[in-house]
Amino acid sequence: MIGKAKSCIGGFSLFNYVIDDEKGMELLRNNLCGETSIELMREMQIIQNLNQKATNKLISMVLSPHVDDGEKFSKKQLQNLTKEFLKELEIDVENSQFIAFLHTEKRHRHIHILLNRVDENGRLLKDNYIGKKAQWAAHRVAEKNGLISAKQIRIDKIKASEDLTSDSKNLRKEIYQKHLKVMESTPITI
Repeated sequence: MIGKAKSCIGGFSLFNYVIDDEKGMELLRNNLCGETSIELMREMQIIQNLNQKATNKLISMVLSPHVDDGEKFSKKQLQNLTKEFLKELEIDVENSQFIAFLHTEKRHRHIHILLNRVDENGRLLKDNYIGKKAQWAAHRVAEKNGLISAKQIRIDKIKASEDLTSDSKNLRKEIYQKHLKVMESTPITI
């Protein structure tokens, strides 16, 4: 599972890309009632206008289960994964304004989440290192649910590389020891 997130301005093209019935289906929403992408964007902008200081008032996230894992999930399981992911990012799932949309147009199913950074009091949700936090949140959710995690795959590859390096060093050492043993006998020919 891979998690990505970044704060952005959020415009019509982003909403139009994420909320496209030809690409998939709506998975989850909270505190939104609009039907079209423009209605949803304008509904979020009403709350975003409470904070005039910030420019990046939207967090765009992608939660992407491994191809093998993504195919076996039901809609309800994907909704639960999305909520777990948001909770791992310390986002109040009950009061935040967001929409999650499942893209199924490819074999690799993934969830796009558009989250309003501005709450109903005009305060901003912190976005410091949100990309890294999303990676680790996806890793923790994958571990909890026994899923394949991109972080774990990477860690396993590093360990395998270290083992290979160690094996290579041991082989060179063994060849060198045999070379020394042969040289002790002072051979005359090759």
